Amino acid sequence: MFSLIWLRNGAPLSVGSLTNFMSTVRALALYADDISYSIPELLVDETRLLDFSINRCSRSRNKSLSSLLFNLEGIGEKLIGFSIAGEKFQRHLAARLRESADEEKQTPPIPTRIYSEILSSLSRELSEWEKIASEALTILRDASADPRYGRRGDAQEKLSRQLGLSDKRPIWTKIASTHLRTYLQKKGLSDGVCGVASAVTQIQLIAKLTIQAFSGMRDDEARHLPYDCIEATTPRGGGAQRLIRGRTTKLSKGPRDVRWVTNKEGHHAIEIARKIAATIYATCAKSVLPVEVSSAQMKERPLLVSVAYTATTGKRRIVPADGHFFAGNFWPPRFGKLWARLQPVIETCDLVELEQIDEHRAWRSEKLFQIGSRWHLETHQLRRSLALYAQRSGLVSLPSLRRQLQHITNEMTRYYSRGSLYAKNIFKDGIADIGHFCFEWQTTQVESEMISYATHVLFTDEKLFGGHAAFIAHRLQGTDRIVTTEARAETVRMFKNGQLSYRETLIGGCIRTDECESPAVDWLNLECIANNCSHMVGSLRKLELVVEEQERLVSSLPPTSVLYRTENANLTVLVRARDKILQERKDGSK
Repeated sequence: MFSLIWLRNGAPLSVGSLTNFMSTVRALALYADDISYSIPELLVDETRLLDFSINRCSRSRNKSLSSLLFNLEGIGEKLIGFSIAGEKFQRHLAARLRESADEEKQTPPIPTRIYSEILSSLSRELSEWEKIASEALTILRDASADPRYGRRGDAQEKLSRQLGLSDKRPIWTKIASTHLRTYLQKKGLSDGVCGVASAVTQIQLIAKLTIQAFSGMRDDEARHLPYDCIEATTPRGGGAQRLIRGRTTKLSKGPRDVRWVTNKEGHHAIEIARKIAATIYATCAKSVLPVEVSSAQMKERPLLVSVAYTATTGKRRIVPADGHFFAGNFWPPRFGKLWARLQPVIETCDLVELEQIDEHRAWRSEKLFQIGSRWHLETHQLRRSLALYAQRSGLVSLPSLRRQLQHITNEMTRYYSRGSLYAKNIFKDGIADIGHFCFEWQTTQVESEMISYATHVLFTDEKLFGGHAAFIAHRLQGTDRIVTTEARAETVRMFKNGQLSYRETLIGGCIRTDECESPAVDWLNLECIANNCSHMVGSLRKLELVVEEQERLVSSLPPTSVLYRTENANLTVLVRARDKILQERKDGSK
């Protein structure tokens, strides 16, 4: 590990990379101990190392092992003191990684019902915290200054009075309100100062997840955001946008400043985390901070700083002499009850939705996707789900989820759109990170449109009309009215090649890939309906809803007004189209 940190050429490895390598070294040490080898002996024995790779390593561990050996080999035998397993083992390891990559399943998007519940739960947790935040942070600050503050209970107070002892420090029941104690009980936390500290850590995790959910950043990027991470910009076309400033270590040339788009929910979560961080830093400044810091240094400190610096959960974490603080530990298993609250129970409709997204994957046979079990939430699912659902493709049918995603969809479309000046300049010094959410947003658009097309056109039970609907009925379906495998494969190819597109409209959808010739003000798609546009995929259900709303509008207008005549003419076109479709259905059923 010393060699990896100090002797390796190139940019320094991130803490995350070093942690992964350390985990692999520990696994190597355990295996070496089992066979009475030293680690150097194991690393030069291709046969033993192969056995370790096959029987003790997952795909991720093998990836880490491959990278570890590559880095040690680059340092050289002269510096580390021994040689590394030869090319034969490296070739074998590369082959194993290729084979497992073929079998590796893609990160599943979160089904929309579960996704909406998770986002709502995050918002609810933050709202409940804000009601007691001021009191909780005051107690955290005072308890950090005096380790015995609020630590005594009623029994100790009574004993002190009986013995005639004087202790002016208030007991817990005197400093904590009923509202705060009820909050701690509801969250399954201890009724005391330690419970307050645990609540603070939990809210930091909730804030981190909210930031990830509404920005698409990686877990490590969110955990190490700086205290002053919010920026605002006004892109071409107007409208202020909220940007999150941070750093990524996933680039080949070392850490770089990057930006992500967020919305008011993401911004709000950052503000809540800032208040917590400010309290923790204030307690350190009064007691243990060894050096004065400038405002610029303060801005670069971790937003999600560890609560351990307050000494409210045990021994105070010591601040290094350079004033460098560490972020908290937000490993999910530490938050059993909270994590369970964020994982809704899987229902049949959720599996049906996953099967629509990827019908080739046997979702129901996988242990993690059983009806009645809780959804196995992993943070990178938030990233994929945001990219998939926050596209204008009609994938999201839940009104609550649409409201949650609407604002950030507009912001990301403006900022991350292909060819956008801002998308090109999102990385400082022109460094491009293909893992940044910007690229995921752009590449997922085709997938999102294709899934929406399959859901609303190929596999729907709704009654469709329009030029493209007729084409589907006659060309893409077999005699048994089931979409053939060849037809679906051809559809996928057309989307990838830009020959087919899909966007939702008020009356159904449109597959046009070039510029539409219909008037911009024709939001009811009247011209498409009247001319039976070849790009239109109309839904009879949606058309009937539009007719109902238009009838309601017309009935509310003065019959002698120009607006009445205009809207009534529009209604006539809609009704005529609806009646024609119904008549055709009736004739066809005879």
